[in-house]
Amino acid sequence: MKRVFIILGLISAALALTLSVTPQFQLAFIPAAAALIFALVAFFIAKNQDHSKKNHSSRFPFELYRLSTDFL
Repeated sequence: MKRVFIILGLISAALALTLSVTPQFQLAFIPAAAALIFALVAFFIAKNQDHSKKNHSSRFPFELYRLSTDFL
């Protein structure tokens, strides 16, 4: 289930990036918001699962910050 939301988030992010460089750039916030929602759902699903590896879920905010600063 987590992988489904990750894949949907990646597809939505790619669509937002594509729309942001086209004349329909005003519509790019819709798939960008969907990508953020899918990423948060995947994060909370991963957080609720009992895993011995907790490092991956704690890296998500840092990766999100790193990706957001790459575009500024």
